[in-house]
Amino acid sequence: MQSVVINKLLIVFVVWSSFFSFLYMNLFIFFLFLMSSGLLIYKERVYVWHIIYEYKNSVSILFIYLIIFSLPFIVFSNYSTIVYYVLTLWSIFLAIIFLKDRNIVYFYFGIKYLLLVFMITILSYLYLTQGLYLPQFRLDYMIGNNVSGNGPTSFLNILLGVYTALRMKLKDKSSIIISLICLYIVIEGYGRASIIFVLLIILINLIFIFFKLKKVWQLFFIVCFSLVFILLLPAMYELLLTTNFHQGLNSTRMVIAKEYMNNMNSFSLFFGVPYEGTSIANIYYNNPHIAYIRTHHIFGLSYFFGLAYLLYKKIVYVMYNSTLVNWMILFIIFNILIRAISEPLLFPTLFDSFFLVVLFLITKKLKKEDI
Repeated sequence: MQSVVINKLLIVFVVWSSFFSFLYMNLFIFFLFLMSSGLLIYKERVYVWHIIYEYKNSVSILFIYLIIFSLPFIVFSNYSTIVYYVLTLWSIFLAIIFLKDRNIVYFYFGIKYLLLVFMITILSYLYLTQGLYLPQFRLDYMIGNNVSGNGPTSFLNILLGVYTALRMKLKDKSSIIISLICLYIVIEGYGRASIIFVLLIILINLIFIFFKLKKVWQLFFIVCFSLVFILLLPAMYELLLTTNFHQGLNSTRMVIAKEYMNNMNSFSLFFGVPYEGTSIANIYYNNPHIAYIRTHHIFGLSYFFGLAYLLYKKIVYVMYNSTLVNWMILFIIFNILIRAISEPLLFPTLFDSFFLVVLFLITKKLKKEDI
């Protein structure tokens, strides 16, 4: 019993420390994450080795092989990238551990209360700073260090996506109420991508609720949804005018992407394009603002082959083992991947283990005694 409590607390601490060390870029919290996650990996080393080594047809082993394949080429040009390889392998190990039997429940517990605490913190901050800043800049001051309002809202997006997938899989319930509260928060943040993400999560929740209803109630649901949608049209129009939607596509990210592509040659296509001489290095302090540019820069093309294969296997599984929950999780995965276009939230970051948990949650066989 004592061992179970320790394992639960350790998993929750790893989840929380990884989140806050990434949010604040704090070395002390990151050290706590490394210590706690290292202890967890050591405790579960036999299980991790069993999953990776024994199941040779597992997609995770192919993913690892593809990452390691490009290591000699990329490290040759930039020695610092080896840290990202270690971080990626670390994330894979943690995801395997989080998905182990009862651990997935502890992981859900950690994500759930982390999301609630983070939401309450943001709502409290919005209340306490009422009138102190211009409305469109209120969340810009929450984290500090010139971090824009996209910081809190984009991190909130990831937590909401992971929580929704876990709640649907483990509890067979939606996260509609939490999602609506998150919608208010991201509207306060004035970010387009965050608002779109939460709206899609709300839509996924509504689809989930709809198909869980009896046929008699489905027509009533459609009528109510249609009426609410019509009533909210004026508010939606106001949202388009007052947030960043009226600006259209973000020209900065488009310029960065075009510049990165223009610097690509036959070698850098496979092993990453250097930032030197680009606006990414000269203006944006090596922050490409697009997760997939950063991923290609660090790992090259092999990482995308591995990621594409993982997604392909999950899509095929969902198509041939069609269940409502797995379809919803697949939509959440694509929503998270789309969200990463405008912010470097994944590949590789401390959120990779969260994403991999959701990805492999599709094929996770749950035991009744573990839920």
